[in-house]
This record gives sequence, C-alpha cells and structure tokens, in this order.
Amino acid sequence: MGEPNKPRDVEELQALRNEADQLRKSLEDAHREKENWFSRKEAINAEIKKLVEELRKVRGERDAINLQIKEEKQLRGEIQHKAMEEFSKVQQLRQESRHLAEKLPDMTNPNAIREHIAKLEYTIETEVIPFERERELMKKIRHLQTTYQQANLLGNVHQHLHEAFYHGKEKKKEAFYLHKAIQQQAKESQERHEKLINLVKGLKEKSEEEGIAFSKFVEGKKLFLGLQGQYHKTLRALHGIERRFTQRRRAKEDIRRKTEELALKEKSDAVQEKIKKGGKLTTEDLLVFQQVVRLEER
Repeated sequence: MGEPNKPRDVEELQALRNEADQLRKSLEDAHREKENWFSRKEAINAEIKKLVEELRKVRGERDAINLQIKEEKQLRGEIQHKAMEEFSKVQQLRQESRHLAEKLPDMTNPNAIREHIAKLEYTIETEVIPFERERELMKKIRHLQTTYQQANLLGNVHQHLHEAFYHGKEKKKEAFYLHKAIQQQAKESQERHEKLINLVKGLKEKSEEEGIAFSKFVEGKKLFLGLQGQYHKTLRALHGIERRFTQRRRAKEDIRRKTEELALKEKSDAVQEKIKKGGKLTTEDLLVFQQVVRLEER
C-alpha cells in the first residue's frame, strides 16, 4: 500500500461522512414511508375483513327471507286453492238450492209443515170423517211429508252453503294477510339486496385501495433496499479510509515512541557513563532513570 495522501484522504473522508449522513436520513425517510404504506395496507385489509363478514351476514339474512317467502308463497297458493274449492262448492250448493226451491212452495217452513202434518194426523185419529175425506187427508199428509223432506234437504243445503262460504271467506282472508306478510318480507329482502350491492361496491373500492397501498409498499421497499445497499457501500468505503487513518496514526506513534526510546537510551547511556566516572547526578539525570524504569514496566 502506498503512502496515503493526507489532504485527499481528509476530503474523501469528509465527503463519505456527509454522504453517509444523507443516505442514513434518506434511509430513515424511506423506511418510515414504507412502514406507513404497510400500516395503511393492513388497516384497509382489516376493513375488508369487516366488510366480508357484514356481506356474509346480510346475504344470509336475505337468503333466509327469500326462502321464507318461497315457503309462504307455496302456502298461500295452497290456501287460495282451498278457498277456490270452497267457493266452487258454494256455486254448486247454490244451484242445488235453486233446484230444490223450485219444487217447493214459497215461504216453506219445515216446522210449519210438521205442525200441519201433526194436525191432519190428529184429525184423522180423533174425528169420524167420511172415507173419501180421510183418503184426501192421507194424500195431503203424504204430499206434506214429501215437501217436509225436501224443505229439510233445502235447509241442509243452505247450512252447507253458509259453511262453505264462511270457510272460503276465511281462507281468502288468510291468503290476503299472508300476501301482505310476503310483501313486507319482499321489501326487507330488497333492502338487504341493495345493502348487499353497496357492500360489494365498497369491498371492490377497498380492494383497489389495498392494491394501491401494497404497490406503494413494494416500491418503498425497493427504494429502501437500494438505499440500504448504497449506505452499506458508503460505510465500507468510510471504514476503509478510517482504517488507513488509524494505521497512519499508529505508524506515527511507533516512530515517535522509537525516537523517544532511542533518545532516552542515549541519555541513559550518558548517565551510566557519568556514574562510572564518578560524576555527580543532576535532577535531569534522575528523571532519565525514572523514565527508563517506566519504559521497562510497560
């Protein structure tokens, strides 16, 4: 290794120190920027997880409502079918009622007919009447009995008609209220569907934001790693120059120490010579001895 050029090394050392300081600052800024984007990405990811959880919840609610609507529509159809059957029965019973009513006198009352029959039978049993008159009364009783049976049948038809009409009306009312409930459920399902659309839209936007944040993080990481490489390279160069300065300082110290030792040896030899000749030692000579002792103790 050649002799270092001191002025040039000092300038290079200062330049490398300045460069290292600037790179360290840039590295800290890049690290902070990189971590900010990473934190932003993680925060967005947490929001996305919440949106996904909410989306699953709303979708489950909507699907449950839709399933209930499907079941209730099927039930409403069955109820409406039963109502139609009852009203169809009403139409049949009305026709049967009209047909029976056509065979009966107006204002026919089964109780009145029964009382009339009882009176005629009582007359035959308690009164003495001509045979022809009795035959006429018996004929009339048979006719009244037929009328009574038809009147009873008509009453039964009327009762069944009223029952069928009542049941049909109740089924129709039940279907109506079920229809109202289905409409309300359809409204709730639509509200959840619209909320679902907004959640999907929000999820898409957040996913795009997360993608941007991640890209920025990757860019920041690349910049950070690049600056880190430059910083380490600058530090290696800086340490190389510092080692040269250390080696030069040590070399100077060795030269100075050897020079001092040589000068001290010369003084020590002179003092030894003075002692041999019986000369008087001075304070300076004593100091030389102390220095020699300290040097030997090292």
